Amino acid sequence: MSFDYTVTASTTAATYSFSGVVKDEDKVEYAIGGDTDIEVSVAVTLESISAEPESVSLFVGETQQLTVTATYSDESTADVTADSSYESSDTSVVTVSDAGLITGVAQGSATVTVSYTEGGITATTDVPVTVTGVVTETFTGTVAEDETADVTSIPEGATELEITLSATADLDLNLYDGTTFVIGWGGEIDSSGSTTGTYEEDTFAYSGWDGGEEYITADGPLSRAYDLKVYGFEAGDYTVTVSYMPAAPPNPPPAITIDVAATVTLGSPVTVTVSATDPDGVLGIWFMVSSQWPEEWTSASFGSQYEDVIEYVMSFGDEASVTFVPGWAGTYTVDAWACDELENCTPEATPVTDTFVVSE
Repeated sequence: MSFDYTVTASTTAATYSFSGVVKDEDKVEYAIGGDTDIEVSVAVTLESISAEPESVSLFVGETQQLTVTATYSDESTADVTADSSYESSDTSVVTVSDAGLITGVAQGSATVTVSYTEGGITATTDVPVTVTGVVTETFTGTVAEDETADVTSIPEGATELEITLSATADLDLNLYDGTTFVIGWGGEIDSSGSTTGTYEEDTFAYSGWDGGEEYITADGPLSRAYDLKVYGFEAGDYTVTVSYMPAAPPNPPPAITIDVAATVTLGSPVTVTVSATDPDGVLGIWFMVSSQWPEEWTSASFGSQYEDVIEYVMSFGDEASVTFVPGWAGTYTVDAWACDELENCTPEATPVTDTFVVSE
């Protein structure tokens, strides 16, 4: 490639050829005539952008945050998520916020177009999005007289549940909560005729056997998962159709970053900073710093080295920190949790963890 520049020692303009990669604002110096230095300033330009994930599958009501990366002519990259613009091809199916948060609105497909402009150059990329709505499944089988056949499971959180049984023999739809007989002849909700009944928090409507068909419906959301079965008052073939709207999986808790020096000298202060990010906003952070007492401090009554919590921090917002002077040498552990504004929290049993070493 060629660049135009001006010889700094005179007013003579010249064009020289240069090959290789030069990063933004770097200078390339050449000697002309043995003692005349010139400077070449090389501009870096936007080449393309990419989005992660490259494609998205959601349930209705579920969200997905996009991350956008720009690639430049010098092969460097940068996160440009916050500076990009986003547009959905069908907002009745998919919406996208100014920050790149995609939300599934209704069953169907749409495309989110991402654009980023820098230095007069605009780059775009498309992200296909599929939104799953109502699940419909059909099951066929045979059940023996006075026997029960397993059909399928209905998941917790399902709404708009409709179950239909078609058969020529005298059969019965049964719904179980584990070993508890919820719906069926002699169940918690007795299927001897058309009825409406409630089990725990869930209300069902049941038709009873009616000339070859039977149904169970529930508005939901269901408070628990149920097992669907078919009972044969006589042997026969069956067809069962199940449809429902699945619950959107809960959004994940905030992403947590722990910032602490890997090694600290005993007697020196150490600062532990925990930060969290989440598209739904961060409600709060809590973390603790712990370490085992030195072996020589352990008394016979403990039987092993005692684990001591040195610091415990709880804070609203997306960042918290503490500075303290460690009391002994050894390995210290930082366990951190966070909740977003929708109260999706890091599980208590699985904190984000980091360690640092205090040396003598």
